[in-house]
Amino acid sequence: MLFQTLRFFFKDLFLSLSLGAAILLNLGMWIFLFVVMPAPMTQAFLHSTVYFGIDWTGAWYQIFFFPLAGMAVGIGNNILATITYKNYHILAYFLASTAVTFQIILFGEALFLWRLNG
Repeated sequence: MLFQTLRFFFKDLFLSLSLGAAILLNLGMWIFLFVVMPAPMTQAFLHSTVYFGIDWTGAWYQIFFFPLAGMAVGIGNNILATITYKNYHILAYFLASTAVTFQIILFGEALFLWRLNG
């Protein structure tokens, strides 16, 4: 039954493209952070606001929690979309598009971290 659901899930062009886009964005974020971030530093700036400036600092490896969270949300949403696709197509579309939207937001955050720490 699961393989039949997966077959229908991957035949749907929107779901296949959104899964591919989420994977590519997350992979691009990992590669971007590994390539452009400076060598392991003692402290990394993780968040900044207009009013208070830098308000969240941490160890250098905490920068990689953002793509890790994106991977977790992407996997979770696509698993739920696969499960719900048979009965609720619109919910599956919503979950898949939410995963892509979250990856785009996190990629913007990765660009911001690069600018903040560079």
